[in-house]
Amino acid sequence: MQGSRDASLASFPRGRGRAWLPSPLPLFLALFLTLNFLLLFPGADSIAPGTAIVLLFALFLRKGKKFLLSFLLGAGLSLFILLFLLLPPWEGGESIGIIVRAKEGYFLVQTGFTRLYVSEEGCLREIGDIVRLEGKAEPLVMAEYESRFSFREYLIERGVRGEFVGEAVPLFSFPLRLREWAQGSLSKVGEEARPLLDSLLFDRKDYEALSLFEGAGLLYCLSASGLIFGTGLRFMDWCLALFLKERPRRILGCLLSIVPMLFLLHKAGVWRIFLVWNIRSICALKGKKAPSGAVLNPLLGIAFIALDPWLVLDTGFRLSYFLALFMGFSREITNLAPRRWRPLLSKALLLALLFPTFPDGNELSLLAPFRTMLFLPFVLPFLGIGVLGLFLPLSSALDGYARFLMDLARLWERFDISITCPYPDELFLGHYLILGCLLLLFSIGLRKPALFLGSAYVAPFLFLALPLPGAFSSQVSFINVGQGDAILIREGETAVLVDTGGNMSVDIAEEVLIPFFRKEGVRDLDAVIISHGDMDHDGALPSLYDNFAIGEIVRETSQFPFEIGNFIFENLNDYGLSGENESSLVLFLGDFLGKDWLLMGDAPSEVEAKIIEDHPELQADVLKVGHHGSSTSSSLPFLQQVRPEEAIVSVGAGNRYGHPDAEVLRRLEEVGAKVRRTDQEGTITYRGWGTR
Repeated sequence: MQGSRDASLASFPRGRGRAWLPSPLPLFLALFLTLNFLLLFPGADSIAPGTAIVLLFALFLRKGKKFLLSFLLGAGLSLFILLFLLLPPWEGGESIGIIVRAKEGYFLVQTGFTRLYVSEEGCLREIGDIVRLEGKAEPLVMAEYESRFSFREYLIERGVRGEFVGEAVPLFSFPLRLREWAQGSLSKVGEEARPLLDSLLFDRKDYEALSLFEGAGLLYCLSASGLIFGTGLRFMDWCLALFLKERPRRILGCLLSIVPMLFLLHKAGVWRIFLVWNIRSICALKGKKAPSGAVLNPLLGIAFIALDPWLVLDTGFRLSYFLALFMGFSREITNLAPRRWRPLLSKALLLALLFPTFPDGNELSLLAPFRTMLFLPFVLPFLGIGVLGLFLPLSSALDGYARFLMDLARLWERFDISITCPYPDELFLGHYLILGCLLLLFSIGLRKPALFLGSAYVAPFLFLALPLPGAFSSQVSFINVGQGDAILIREGETAVLVDTGGNMSVDIAEEVLIPFFRKEGVRDLDAVIISHGDMDHDGALPSLYDNFAIGEIVRETSQFPFEIGNFIFENLNDYGLSGENESSLVLFLGDFLGKDWLLMGDAPSEVEAKIIEDHPELQADVLKVGHHGSSTSSSLPFLQQVRPEEAIVSVGAGNRYGHPDAEVLRRLEEVGAKVRRTDQEGTITYRGWGTR
């Protein structure tokens, strides 16, 4: 992490040379923040950069014309870049493209101003390969689940505008086939060390093999990140200094830094550290003063954004620059403290800067920062030996070291103190905005307002970490479990789950439901109601029962009406029809959150007809559409009687059944229902405060 006190917003560098040259820091900040705002608008993520733009504009207004004009120039450039990003995408035919990212199983190709995702099993393409595309671009349609990593969002944040379907014919192959070499080199390493080195050196993670480290909250220490790369360079420099004088040390350091860089060409944060390191080393070799971090880092950032504007949404790029700029800015704050307190204050600021990386889902380990700092020094020697192990027979030594790291992870996993930390992704930028304001207020002497702002920021997290908010709130959540149903209904401490979802390839209970419950502060379920026995409705029940506290399971018609807490669930399908769908429970919950709820399970039109015949007064504000929007349910007479204001379709993206059916959607529109779909919105939640 590079930086200097000149990075402070309170003491901008007075540019050298001609006065008409723009100041790099305001130019970079405007370019970065404005592009973030424009690309994220109108989502909640755009609030933080939008607010920062206003505050910085007001600040630069006071700093003078040069800073203000530089800021306005950056904002103008971002608008210019956006025009190119919004050009109509390539839709198909024949085109030439260059591969800009290649991973196992897929690659990203750039053709004109359009970036496309291409799925390819056993992909060994390289960045820089040129291909001829013969086919068409289709929308990105991928199965997504609550609480799980969204590959679709990951691709969109990297500028991908569709999926290429067709043939990518090689025209030019980049001479250095590094991915093939890496695969061959790793075959010389033992099975225990291989996944660790693959992650550290080549940014390829086998999550199953690394599950121990992930569970201990140490996976970040085994990632090919800018932090690991920068720390590794400093460790290497320290080792070289033990044996070499300054000039040969710097020359050899520059040469050795190239080796890992070759495998991390797609990592902008690593590129920044690599370039800053080498520029400063070259300046030292020539006896010249290196540019300050406040000049060099923004200039490199501007160059990166010009080459790939979508980098502004990349978490690694954001974190790398936030750390570089804020670490330099924070030095002014530490200098205000007594000398004996400066090291402690510096570490506290570093922890504050890294805070967004600590929460694991919605759990925050209070020991995570300390475990990371203690574990990292053991990783660096392993990394150094691992590089040598790609060329020398060090397999046994590496496997032994890998077992030692695993033992450390097991030891530290036993000692943990975690709290619920509902830290939303939308606050990532906001965190640094608030932290920047705090540092700015401190640097200009306004310490009381800074303490007030800091307290106001921290207080909601402390409040939400307590079990109190859930006791005074209520919700109905249609959880995104893909192609299936799972509905959480909670009032205060009483929680009921209707259906569990189920999937043959995903443990819905452990990977979707339980993380969601933790996020919502649900520590146990008073009851689980199963509508019927189809896999997509009760498939996750065994795993949920084994891994989460459940009061009782309700699945028989004889158990209704079912009363628990203030809830009274009525089953409207007690006709005893044969068949799973025909016998599906149809649940009615009246007057909750000011609405009447009708949950149809997979009940077909035959059951719907009987229900409206026996309950001519039946109406509902919110209807969970039957059978995921299949044409076998949601008949027009049924919808005309129920007259729902909103209709929820719990469905998986791109499912093989073609749900929801177009005719069903037309009927819902005809009766005036607002259609909401989990494949489009994700988990759909209705909330309220207080209990009945």
